[in-house]
Amino acid sequence: MISKQLVYADKLSQLKNFSAIVDNITTVNDVFNLAVVPVFGYQSNELVGVLQFVNKQDRVISEYDVHQMKIIASLLGRGIQNATEHHAAMAVKVSVQNLIHDIKDAIQ
Repeated sequence: MISKQLVYADKLSQLKNFSAIVDNITTVNDVFNLAVVPVFGYQSNELVGVLQFVNKQDRVISEYDVHQMKIIASLLGRGIQNATEHHAAMAVKVSVQNLIHDIKDAIQ
């Protein structure tokens, strides 16, 4: 099941499901704190990515930080979904152009 919640901890011992081998894809040698934020598309509410923050300098993740991470994830979700929709629209445009070209060739 996909959690729609941001998960964070100032001490990794607070996270029961953290595995230094699996979850530390950034290859940071010493992970002191981290936050993992799901990124959802703004219209589809489909999971489009995951944002991971590691080792905040002052080692304390505040409510303000959590709020900012949620904003970043929301904006990133919008950007990813817009890019995906733009890519799909461009693919349709190219297909239509090719079809028109093929029809013109067939007529001549």
